[in-house]
This record gives sequence, structure tokens and C-alpha cells, in this order.
Amino acid sequence: MRARQPRILPSPRVLLAGALFVLGACTAPTTAASGPEIDATSRTTAPTTTAPTTTVPTVELETSTAFGQVTVQSVDPGAQVVALDPDTGSELGRATALTDGAAIVRNLPPGPVALELWSNGRPVAAGGVIDLPDDTPPPPSVYRGQRLEPGFNYLTVRDGTTLSAFVTLPGPVTEGPYPTLVEYSGYSPSDPRADDPT
Repeated sequence: MRARQPRILPSPRVLLAGALFVLGACTAPTTAASGPEIDATSRTTAPTTTAPTTTVPTVELETSTAFGQVTVQSVDPGAQVVALDPDTGSELGRATALTDGAAIVRNLPPGPVALELWSNGRPVAAGGVIDLPDDTPPPPSVYRGQRLEPGFNYLTVRDGTTLSAFVTLPGPVTEGPYPTLVEYSGYSPSDPRADDPT
């Protein structure tokens, strides 16, 4: 005959822990009063109320660039030409088109620049992105190697533009220097061979 094994009862602590576990598993989860529970994978953020994006037509602008500036031609007189940073959208400069339909936006950094046409404080057309060269003009010492003689001359200025000039002296070169009077005009008046050189 086998000896009977004595029964070992769990301690009151183990019984209490088990009861709490069973009780927690049987209790239904509480839901918010505002509606049924939403699965975490299907949650979306609340829509933000923003103004609708304004789309403006794209136009091809007639442009030319120089150091720190862009010239836009053939636009409506009075239109605003606005230069923007294409990455941030911040304004870099603006100019108003004159009666001949040309506007020059100055003091621009080298690199890509986005152009827009504005009217009444709002953009009306996008002009694309242009690239401004980093062509810093040479120093004023570029003039030291150039010499103007009496008569018809050409003078190259710091950005490489060639200007025509007609030099008239009141006496021999050797008796100078003389006071200087500069008259600014187009190319033809400086050429004594032109129809009206005055």
C-alpha cells in the first residue's frame, strides 16, 4: 500500500495574485464616450485648415543676367517682377516694369533665382528659375592698362562692356591735365563718322 502524499496549498498571496489576473482578463475595456475604439494602425491626424494653394500659369520670360542682377523684358508696364529663393520661397528683390516693359532686379545673390510676375500684391504668373553667375567684376585697376587718346576711342568697363568715347582736348596732351567734362549718350553720337555726331 502506497503512502499518501500530503497536499500543498498555495499561499494566500499567490491566490490573491491569480484572482486579480483572472478578474482583469474578464473585465471589458472601457471606451471613450465620444465613440468606438479606433485601431492604432488606422489613426490619422485631424485635418488642418489651410488656405487652398494658388496655382498661377507659367510664362516664358525674356531675361538677361549680369553680376547680382537680372533684367526682364517684354512684360506689362507697371507689373512687379519678384525674385525668390527657389528653396525657401523668401523674397530676394523686386522691381517695377517701366513703360518700355523692362525691369531690373538688383542686389541678388549668385545661384538659382525663381521669378514671378505680381499684380495688385499677388502673383499672377511664374517665370521659372534662372541661374545667376558668380561673376564678380574685376577691380578698378582694370582701367590702368587702358589709354584714351584724342579722337574716337573704345573703353572696356569692369563688367566687360565696351563703351565708345570721343575725346576732345582744349590743347596738347602734354599741357594737361585739363578739367574733364563727360557727356553721356548712345554709341552713334560719340562716332564722328555718324550722321549726327553731336
